Parts: sequence; structure tokens; C-alpha cells
Amino acid sequence: MLTVVAGLSSALFYGVSDLLSQRMTRVIGVLRVLWWVLISTTLVVVPIALLVDGLPASSSQWQAAVYAAAAGVLYLAAFWCAFTALKAGDLSVVAPLISLQAGFVVAIAFVDGEAIALLQALAISMAVVGGLLVAVQGRARSAAGAGFALLAAVSWALALLLFQHAGDISWLAQTGLPQFVGICAPPRRRLPCSERFR
Repeated sequence: MLTVVAGLSSALFYGVSDLLSQRMTRVIGVLRVLWWVLISTTLVVVPIALLVDGLPASSSQWQAAVYAAAAGVLYLAAFWCAFTALKAGDLSVVAPLISLQAGFVVAIAFVDGEAIALLQALAISMAVVGGLLVAVQGRARSAAGAGFALLAAVSWALALLLFQHAGDISWLAQTGLPQFVGICAPPRRRLPCSERFR
């Protein structure tokens, strides 16, 4: 029961986050929203992670930290793509496409040699098809932002796969380190492909 409640609560929070992000990117721009997300989460999470866990103490923890930092680069790319998609497109099209990250995780893990049960494969396939059907243009004005939404989903999927190798550090450190990496290297200049979305 707790798992169901937690899953539904997570979906609700993601939906509210997407709605607020879309509104903010259209008011102050993608890069400003990205900057404020990174700085606020870094100021909250990193001090707590350092207080609770301290710095890595062994070579395996440092190796895990490197994986988490690499995931941070992908997180930065994923957030930028997601915010760009939300600014350019309709929420009803963009949000379901971004949520396809779970399907990409399974597909990449399968290609990497991980065994997947038939029932699991069928369930993930149904979820992916459902996400694509929800994202079909329908009442939406256009499919604008769909490409960036898919790039965000792939980037988050790759980041999650990198986190698999970061198990020697706590979840707090795994959360804080990517934020810190993102705040150290945010895109300060407009990227050529984002010009039309500003």
C-alpha cells in the first residue's frame, strides 16, 4: 500500500513540477529557471549530504562519486532539454514523452545484457505505448518540444544507469553531487538551438 501511495504521490509532484516549470520558462526563460533549480537544490541538499556523510573515504566511494558526477552532467542536459520542451510545447504532449525515461532505462539495460522477464517486458512496452498514445497531438496546437522531451527522457535514463554504479555512496550524496556539478557548469550563454525558444 505504501508503495502505491508513494508512486502516486511522486506522479502528482512531477505533474505539478512540470506545470510550474512550463509557466516559469515562458516568463523568465529556460536558462534562468535551470539556474534557480540548480542553485536552490544545491543549497539545500549539498550541506546536508556533507554533514551526514562527509567526503568519500575510500577508493570505491571516490569511484562512485565520479559516476554520480557524470550523471550530473546528464542531469544538466536533461533539465535543459525538459525545460526547453516545456517552454515550446503543450504540457499534454511534452510531459508523457519525458516520462518515457523508464522505457529507455529498460531498453538500454537490455541492450547492455541485463535479463528482463517476459512479464516485465510486456508491462514496460504497454507503459511506453500508453505514453506515446497520450502524447499524440490530439487537441494540442502542435508537436513543438517533442524532440527535446525525448532527449530529456534519454538523458535521464542514461543518468539513472550511471547511478547504478554509485551505490558505494549514500542517496544523499548521489542527489547532492549532480546538483553541485550542474551549478559549477551551467550553460551561461544561449545555445544556438534554443534561440527560437527564448
